[in-house]
Amino acid sequence: MAKKNGPKNPANVRREPLSSPERIVTKSPAFFSAYTNDMQVSVSPWDIRIVFGELGDLEGSVDKPRLNIKQIGEVRMSVQIAKRLAMMLMENLQNYETAMGPIPLGPGEALPPIVSQPPS
Repeated sequence: MAKKNGPKNPANVRREPLSSPERIVTKSPAFFSAYTNDMQVSVSPWDIRIVFGELGDLEGSVDKPRLNIKQIGEVRMSVQIAKRLAMMLMENLQNYETAMGPIPLGPGEALPPIVSQPPS
């Protein structure tokens, strides 16, 4: 009669909680670093797509200006990873604004500082 494979850790053996694994990071040969000052975001029920670009020259006339944007690349991610990225960015931006002060935005982009300022 063939022996059945039983569980590797029977119920009567105490299990230790798993610790977080050590992260070993290496750069892929395809790794690259890019600067961006423009982005477009699109969302589907399953993922988020961010297309990064770099602003170029302003052309055209005063009444019909054109801004050239060179698309550098895109990142697609699950909504779960996008949420984690948003949380990590908010935490890092809060730390930055606590140390350096509010981050100014361009004209017409009036967002409150991430870090709450004490009332005057």
